[in-house]
Parts: sequence; structure tokens; C-alpha cells
Amino acid sequence: MKPTSFLRQVLLYLALFASTWVLILPLLWLVSTSLKPGGTELALPPNYFDFEPRWENYTKLMTGGVGGGGLRGSFWIFFKNSFIITILATIGSVLSCSIVGFSFARIHFPGRDYLFTLLLSTMMLPVIIQIVPQFLMYKYFGWLETFLPLIIPSWFAQAQYGHGAFYIFLMRQFFKGIPMEFDEAARVDGANALQIYWFVIMPLATPALITVGVFAFLSNWSDFLYPLIFLSDKTMFTISLGIRQFMMTGGGNSSLIYNQLAGASVISIIPPLVVLLFFQRYFVKGTTLSGLAGR
Repeated sequence: MKPTSFLRQVLLYLALFASTWVLILPLLWLVSTSLKPGGTELALPPNYFDFEPRWENYTKLMTGGVGGGGLRGSFWIFFKNSFIITILATIGSVLSCSIVGFSFARIHFPGRDYLFTLLLSTMMLPVIIQIVPQFLMYKYFGWLETFLPLIIPSWFAQAQYGHGAFYIFLMRQFFKGIPMEFDEAARVDGANALQIYWFVIMPLATPALITVGVFAFLSNWSDFLYPLIFLSDKTMFTISLGIRQFMMTGGGNSSLIYNQLAGASVISIIPPLVVLLFFQRYFVKGTTLSGLAGR
């Protein structure tokens, strides 16, 4: 190896190492702060390692109330609420958006391309324009103070913030890359469109399905606005609203407990990190095959 090439490679690795530390330092600070004794969280310069970890900070967080409202074990409740909403909404988005994407990609019907263009145009609508009529509609249905406004739309390919149209676009792009010979062979054997979708196309679409699932999971887990609009009962708060409640009330104390707040933030990022770690390979493959990553 030439000296110039070796030097260039060393500099590249040093730059990558430095960039990695810049990116990981806030997360390291968050984890270390969650384990520090009370009153030492904001000390300068920051102390990342030289202290005895206080794991009881997490115990107090999970077993204590929030805002002095007598709600015990509140962060377990918030975590459970977020988990229920996110799992059900994610399953709904994957199933509904895949079948709509299949129809746009594999079935020819009058006005298909115009309807698809109209669908994509909904992504440009501001959230406030959508949320006001949604609130009035859900109020008429009697769905306020329930999880239904956060789950049911996903089962009709209508995820929050216009994400449903994006998921449909992703699935359509993937399905269009599958040869039509599969459909023709299935029709020769007597299969209808629904059977082709479920038994022929879906087994081939694992990367795209996982990609949509990851996007939907991250979106629903971190959502703050929609639960804030539709939920006011503290026992039904998601973890995003729970952290906000903790910040506003100091966890039921006279002052904000920063180590417990940091612990709540750490708990909130564990499920997204686990999902990304387990499904990263399929996620990258799905975005590549659907054309989102370029070719």
C-alpha cells in the first residue's frame, strides 16, 4: 500500500471515529445522567463514568406517581399504553397499506393513475387541516378518551401526518418490481386477486413489509401530537405524554428530578433501538428494492 493511500485511510478512520463520538455522546450523557445520584446530574464538566450507578432511580421512576395525582407505577402504564397503540397501529398499517399498494401496482381499473396521484397529493396537506375534522368526527363517534383514534385509521391505510400515502407508495413501488408472470400463473390455477395478494405476492414482499412496519412503529411510538389531542385521562397517556407530564410536574415533587427524567427518556428509546437493531438488514433491503434509496 502506498504511503499516501495509507495516510488517507488513517485520516478517514479517525474522522469516522470522531464523528461516531459526536453522535453517541448525547446518548451516553443521557444514560449516565439516569444513573447519577440526585443533585449531581448537571455538574460541569459532565461526569460520564466516575460515579456509583444508582439503579434505584429506575425503580423510583416506575413505582412512583406523576404530578402528585396518586397514579402509581405511572411509567409502566405509559409504556404499556404506547406498546398497545404502536403494535396494533403498526399491524394495521402493514396490512391495509400493502393491500392498497397491491391494487395500485397489480390491478388495472379505470382512473387508477389519477386516484394514485390524488392519494399522493394528500401528503402535502398540513396536519392542522386534517386534525380538526378528525377531532370532530371522532367526537361524533364517541371515540375521544379511547385508543381508537390512534389505532383504527391505520387499519384503513390512513396513518397520521400523511404517512399512510407514503407507505402505500413504498408498497406499490416494491410490488411493481415483481414480474406479472406470477399473477398470470396464479390466475391460470384459478386464483382470484385476493388469493394472489395473500399467497403469491405477500411471501415475496417481506423486506417491504418490514420497512413499512419499522416506519410505522417509529412514527406511532414517538407520536406526541395526536395523543395530546385525543387523550386527556392520565391513565391513558402514552410515554411521550408521560415524559411531558413529568417535566411539567417534577414527578410530583417541588423540583424536577433530572436523573428520573433521563431514565424515562432512556426507557422511551429502548423499543425503537431494538426494532432497528433486529430489522436493520431487512429495512435497508426494503428501501433499496422499493427505489427509495436510489439505484
